Amino acid sequence: MVDGRMYKKIESFVAGCRPPRLAAGGKFVIVLMALAALCTFAVAEEDSAGNAANMWIEKGNELFMNGSYEEAVQAYDEGLKTDPQNASAWHYRGMALAGMGRGVEANQSLQKAIKFLDQKLLEDPEDLEALWLRAEGMDLLGRSEETLEAYGRVAELNSSHALGAWIRDSDILVALGRYNQSAEAFNRAMAQVPANQSQSRLEFQWQRENTTMFTKAWLIDGQIHRVSIGLYNITSRSFDEIQQINSDFVAALQLKGSAADLGRHGGTLMGSSLNWDMYTFGLPKTTALAIPPILAITRINPGGDEFIEVTNGLKEAISLQNWSFEIQGLEVILPRYSLLSGKAVRIHLGSGLGNETDLFLDSNLELNDITGSVSMRDDSGEDVASLDYRTKLNGSIAYSTTAFEYPGPDGGKIVQNFEGQK
Repeated sequence: MVDGRMYKKIESFVAGCRPPRLAAGGKFVIVLMALAALCTFAVAEEDSAGNAANMWIEKGNELFMNGSYEEAVQAYDEGLKTDPQNASAWHYRGMALAGMGRGVEANQSLQKAIKFLDQKLLEDPEDLEALWLRAEGMDLLGRSEETLEAYGRVAELNSSHALGAWIRDSDILVALGRYNQSAEAFNRAMAQVPANQSQSRLEFQWQRENTTMFTKAWLIDGQIHRVSIGLYNITSRSFDEIQQINSDFVAALQLKGSAADLGRHGGTLMGSSLNWDMYTFGLPKTTALAIPPILAITRINPGGDEFIEVTNGLKEAISLQNWSFEIQGLEVILPRYSLLSGKAVRIHLGSGLGNETDLFLDSNLELNDITGSVSMRDDSGEDVASLDYRTKLNGSIAYSTTAFEYPGPDGGKIVQNFEGQK
């Protein structure tokens, strides 16, 4: 219902369009004209914003494919200025951030994309593009069961994305050690190969007792696209182990390795060359690193209670008096403390009450939540250890440490490197 004040505003808005004479009920006609004009204007404005956002997304995608991740993020941000609820922009922005190793930001962007995609799917549950982007987002975040369900929905609709969906299902199922289901999913993927392309499979087997060792290669138009090597248990009629080698064709249907954590579903990248990626799965979970026979920075926590952990793997105690950390170009002196052999101490950046296992620097320094490095120097200013870290998509911290045997033979120092995550 339109009250008198609103009527006057609308009447004023369309005054220039009013015909010279109106029949009875003319004011109602004016209201309808005004509403139509306003609706047309709003639709035109919305279309304009959408077109502008799509132009920036296309530009961002070009930059992303060329590996220009930072410029791609800038393009997606421009698109989001005109259309802040554009799920595609948030999604591809997350992928670009992941490619840059900025896990926390990538996670946040992908979560926003999924939120807006869910809204779209409430309106149209069979929106194929929304379903595919949502599946990709879940995939990047490593939410395995939800990802399998999302790709399964895409495959059910038998869309142009079905081939890619079955391939991703196959890879994730292998990563989870569900080899039989993985083999079935890949066979379904091959069934999606267009009829105008010839498909064949080479298979080599040899048997030892109740185990068949096999090598299978899938070819399309004479080109190898996947090789699987593994063990098949004849008694249980199931695969005990599978290793996969995927070609560019398969990789093109998967998420780009540079934009995702390859171990997000439990698999480990074993090796790669220019055109091939090889994954092995079903590996036992890694155990915590043993204390190395060196003095090293062995852990870091860049969020919340920020601390740096130092471990003494040497046979003697080390005095940290007049030692220092360099954090993002700034130096801070460590408290007076003797770190015993085989022990670790957490050195917190903030304030607190120190004890045998925790020291506090009472500093204003902050660790970068996304990526950074820390160096430790002895009382002579020599580098003793350093740690580089980055936050992954799932919030865990991946790090690599460079440490020195301190002191080494003849007063020298021996460099050692190791990697880990928490």
